[in-house]
Amino acid sequence: MVPYSEAVIIAAVFTVDFLILILTGAASFVVILGVENALLSQHFSACVMISIGIVVSNFLWKLDSFNAISRPVGFVWRQVLSVGVVFLLFTAVAFFLKISDQFSRLWLLSWFASSLVLFGVHRIVWFFLLHWLARHGRFVRRIVLIGGGAEADHFLDGLDYESEPWNRVIGVFDDRIQREGFERRLQSKKWGKVDDVIEFCRRNRVDDIVITLPWTANKRIGEIIEKLMELPINIRLGSNLENFIYSTPTNSAIGNVKTLDIVFHPLDGWRYALKLAEDKILAFILIILLSPILLIVAILIRLDSPGPALFRQPRHGFNNKEFFVYKFRTMKEGAAPVSGEDQTLRDDPRITRIGAFLRSTSIDELPQILNVLQGTMSLIGPRPHPVPLGDEFAPVVTRYFARHRVRPGITGWAQVNGLRGAVWEEADMRKRVDHDLYYIDNWSIGLDIKILVMTAFRGIVGENAY
Repeated sequence: MVPYSEAVIIAAVFTVDFLILILTGAASFVVILGVENALLSQHFSACVMISIGIVVSNFLWKLDSFNAISRPVGFVWRQVLSVGVVFLLFTAVAFFLKISDQFSRLWLLSWFASSLVLFGVHRIVWFFLLHWLARHGRFVRRIVLIGGGAEADHFLDGLDYESEPWNRVIGVFDDRIQREGFERRLQSKKWGKVDDVIEFCRRNRVDDIVITLPWTANKRIGEIIEKLMELPINIRLGSNLENFIYSTPTNSAIGNVKTLDIVFHPLDGWRYALKLAEDKILAFILIILLSPILLIVAILIRLDSPGPALFRQPRHGFNNKEFFVYKFRTMKEGAAPVSGEDQTLRDDPRITRIGAFLRSTSIDELPQILNVLQGTMSLIGPRPHPVPLGDEFAPVVTRYFARHRVRPGITGWAQVNGLRGAVWEEADMRKRVDHDLYYIDNWSIGLDIKILVMTAFRGIVGENAY
């Protein structure tokens, strides 16, 4: 199921808006003036400038919001004004620059009219498309409520009033829940205690958690948020928490229901699409460029000691789910525990001759490009730890599992800052987690490029790589 993302819908709508403007401007020119007209270049330049101006104007008139896309009728006049102001501004500028005679007034008028008509058709198409996708389960915002009292009832009233089919409450969790008032609206939905939320969210796709508890329950809400921060899910407060201070919340809404946003999915919407494209494109390029090296290394491993060239080991990954990470085998066959209970020591006798070189240069990690292509890993992200290591440190290192809010990486911010190799002390693990959380909270394409460059120049080798 495709994750719910208003940002992706908005990007798609604005892209089509821009194409509509360019194409209607070009079509109006061809029909009215002809393709061989001597003023083609001037009109093409004007077409591009006006199109960009209208896209910017739509943004300023708040036509970039999901509400404007999902409720097109209520924004008709705002759209007319947005387009009209840009056309009038262009006409005024051309007049004062004394170049208005270079542009056909009939072309401008026909372009203005045709673009408005197609804008209206486009937005209506999206209105019906969104409802069709929602009814067929392809565009659904899956919401979990924590709290089953009056605040939850108010939240559900708001969703019922808007009747937006993509907003669906799939579960309610409350230690003192009174189900009688909710059976009418949430029949067959998941019910449970607050402690059941994390496990439920790990097994099911959830887009938003809304805490519908009274604002007076400050301490309880703080405790719940602290537990939920390890999940790759938006966390919002549905109550009017006027005296509640936690991080830097912002205002938003689900349907017509106002909420306070506390924690965001770090890679949601367009950020998710951008990160995914980065991973797939770069991984595909790398697997082609490095295939000769991978083949040579595999042959050397087989010649150096009996056993397979590749090694699989279970690790904790995205949303704390286990997956198998691929590595070149660097130990003697049967010497390394598959589950990774025993950490590698310096001059470990289990390591083969070629294995020592592969570990010191981190070449043994290159097969994880296959994990990136599979979708279980990213090129850059928190390094996945062996399962026993996570089980050991998770109870004592605050927000340890919060590093699993994104896909693990082949390299990461911790690694290029020298935090590599075995981990024996709680303080060492805490440093790694702090670096991982810094990366998650500050992710950008620029940061990923910086980490890749640092990996290439100083992150491949290190004193702790053994």
